[in-house]
Amino acid sequence: MNERILDSAKRLHRYLRDNHLDKGALRGPTPGVRWNLRVWRFAKGYLSFVPWKDDCVCYQGQGYWIAANWLLHRLTKEDEYGRLALDASDFVLDNQKDDGSWPNPMPERRHLVTTIEGIWAGGGLLSTYRRTGDKRCLEGALAWHRFMTENIGYQEHGADGAAINYFNVPRGKVPNNSAAAIWFLSELEAASGEVDLRMPASKMLAFLADVQTEVGEMPYELPGGSYKRKVPHYQCFQYNAFQLINLYYYWKTTKSPDAQSIAGGIASFIAGGLTESGACRYSCLARGPHVIYHTDTVAYALSRASRWGLGDYRELADRGFSWTLDRQRPDGGFPFSFGDYMVLRDNRSYPATMAMTLFHLAGEAGGEP
Repeated sequence: MNERILDSAKRLHRYLRDNHLDKGALRGPTPGVRWNLRVWRFAKGYLSFVPWKDDCVCYQGQGYWIAANWLLHRLTKEDEYGRLALDASDFVLDNQKDDGSWPNPMPERRHLVTTIEGIWAGGGLLSTYRRTGDKRCLEGALAWHRFMTENIGYQEHGADGAAINYFNVPRGKVPNNSAAAIWFLSELEAASGEVDLRMPASKMLAFLADVQTEVGEMPYELPGGSYKRKVPHYQCFQYNAFQLINLYYYWKTTKSPDAQSIAGGIASFIAGGLTESGACRYSCLARGPHVIYHTDTVAYALSRASRWGLGDYRELADRGFSWTLDRQRPDGGFPFSFGDYMVLRDNRSYPATMAMTLFHLAGEAGGEP
């Protein structure tokens, strides 16, 4: 299985390099939000001959691209992967604003700074710093941390908890963002020696522990401040899988028993998200559509859970990876989804989500230390 996964990762890497890499940046369309996610992306896909001019750079995808290249460099010792990681890191640094943030790739959200984009841009820089010692990368990550602390901030949750805000404008409390921030803070603390970063991480862990349901699931969004909407289920299994992965990497740095306890419940929950075929269910409320990166994310999370000793999820993880690899195109790329509205599919080439898939494949193939 590992040889097959490594071959898939190399093919996907070549595809991204040859079709989306532009002067250090992965450039291309995104599934988007709101009406583009619900309707227009299908029209754009079926009318592929139209020059849509909707390419952009997602800094979350850029962070995954940097990290995946370093994983492949470690695994293969091939210089190209290290060079591409350095080029991508230079792009991230060159496009960081003076306040430490990065531009929002979504036209609908150009006035907002999205927490997860900055976390992964900063996380990508930290992966380069760990391997090269380039202080510019550490300084860029620290600059993002200052923006995150001073301009995005946290919402209190109960007596001991806190949730990081989704944007630099407060809205509801989203556990997925807090799990990512916990991971980022642990990486930044390890790189910089800033011990005061432990306090917000412990408060976010308390928030996650408090909102986790009896079946181990983290709700998508909870009310916060003046924002009263509650969304218990939205793309449940992939969001929970990302949270388990983030907690795993946090635990590897800190050995936190609280992180392990929370992750054990999540692992049990997401194990029910893979169908008999290996495809990931879209949510607790819907079997489809099936999204490629949802499945490889759940498979990778279950593989980490097995490594962690949270349970024996090896067979399930292999099932999810096999389903993913079977969907790879001859050119090395992946479609985005199929079974949308029962009969539609999205074959457009989205580099940011494929960079996530690449990271999971490279890590599973043995690139992770």
